[in-house]
Amino acid sequence: MANYEINEEQEVLTKAMRMIETGDPVHADVYNALFSALLNNDVFLEKLANKMVQQAMISHVMDSTNSNMVLGADQGPVITKLIDKVQEQVTVLNTKTFLDYSNLDRIFEASVNSIKNITFESDGWVIAYTRTQKTPGTPFIRIASNGSAIYEGFSPTGSYRYVWTPLFPVKRETQLSFNLQVGEGIDDGQIGILFLRE
Repeated sequence: MANYEINEEQEVLTKAMRMIETGDPVHADVYNALFSALLNNDVFLEKLANKMVQQAMISHVMDSTNSNMVLGADQGPVITKLIDKVQEQVTVLNTKTFLDYSNLDRIFEASVNSIKNITFESDGWVIAYTRTQKTPGTPFIRIASNGSAIYEGFSPTGSYRYVWTPLFPVKRETQLSFNLQVGEGIDDGQIGILFLRE
């Protein structure tokens, strides 16, 4: 007795079949064509299900938090290298996230309006501030690089008003111009630039 031929190349599900009618002869050719289509649909669905299971397993392995998960011989080393590289980058990021303020130096200080041009001798962070004292004034800061303002801030006029810049990262040999003001004719302001070496 012969078996049905399996079509391993079938790429779509056969959704239409000839319906047996009451006038059809009871013959093997009629039934074999129908059974063959059903069997090949089953084979196609099995292949499709296996692919879906395989993809789900790969997704599960990639998303798994189970450290004892067994990976395929070809998957483990690749994933391990990726994880190691990410860990190195996180470690570098963590060391650069926290600043060591013991390296903080005051590189400029004044009590009147000032313009200061600075070329930094090392990598680090810079912050500037202006503050009025008892005499009312309008604290103002402008930081420029190559003639373009990269920061500008001010405080409303008054006594004991201040402006602080955020910490700006600077590289060695960076040139910045600082325009620091507390107000015209004021000689009791507090103006300064701080540098935090990396």
